[in-house]
Amino acid sequence: MKWLLSVLVLGCLSAQGQTITETFGSGVNQFSIDFVHIGNPGNAADGNGLGHVNYDFRIGKYEVSKEQFLKASVGGVADMGYFGRAGANSEWRPATGVTWVEAARFVNFLNTNSGYQRAYKINEHNSLELWASSDYGYDSSNKVRNIYAKYFLPSTDEWYKSAFGNPGGAWHLFATGGDISPISVYDGTSGAVYQRPWNDGPAMIFDAGGLSGWGTMAQSGNVQEWLETASDGENNSNSEDRAIRGGSWFSTSSEISSVSQKSLPPWSDSQSQETGFRIAMVPEPSSLSLLLAGGAVLMAGRRRKRD
Repeated sequence: MKWLLSVLVLGCLSAQGQTITETFGSGVNQFSIDFVHIGNPGNAADGNGLGHVNYDFRIGKYEVSKEQFLKASVGGVADMGYFGRAGANSEWRPATGVTWVEAARFVNFLNTNSGYQRAYKINEHNSLELWASSDYGYDSSNKVRNIYAKYFLPSTDEWYKSAFGNPGGAWHLFATGGDISPISVYDGTSGAVYQRPWNDGPAMIFDAGGLSGWGTMAQSGNVQEWLETASDGENNSNSEDRAIRGGSWFSTSSEISSVSQKSLPPWSDSQSQETGFRIAMVPEPSSLSLLLAGGAVLMAGRRRKRD
């Protein structure tokens, strides 16, 4: 039993910050998304109360690209109009001009294409509905996300932890691992893409600044990103504005920091030319069951020693 617990603990520690690639679609419409493992479950929140997450999860290393979004449209995501700025390698620029509901439909495609329950209940009128207590996968603590979905839009705490935290539990003001405004860059793998001319649009998703402490790119700058959580921090209404974080390619330094949050209605096209998103996911249910079993073994052992 001690051997099993050691393997579980070492596995969790070694997985922190690891990049994992998941593939979706088929044929010419196949595409992949890189995810970074976010460990240290049960971490202390930042001083503002944000960033506490009780479980391991994974989040997209990069923002969702125009190409990824368009390939998923074959699977039921409608034409979305504006996708980033035209120009060289435009397919690798972030998918922008996307409402929260449209981003949710992309997430639903990832789930159903992989054999999982859709995360969000989007009706035939392209509107968000809450999961009901009679629905399979209903979660009373989060009526927006289905508990059996593998892929989802990150909550405020999930996004915040991956952006401004690190494996050691420290917090930073910017998602480039520091508390001083990062250097403003046009593109590249250092600094952050902000204070860039509006007409130039965002940089390519894998060339959009330095990495966070966990290894994600462009959570400060490039495009501001939709979050699952409503602006009031709760998920108990289908009509509330949804939170947006991260700032965009023409934002100021304060707008790309941890203190800045905006919000928009989930169906709104307002300001969407600067808004994109990234995906989060939980590990396979079998992995979670194994971890829980290991925790039960540890607790049982402690009880026996106390007895």
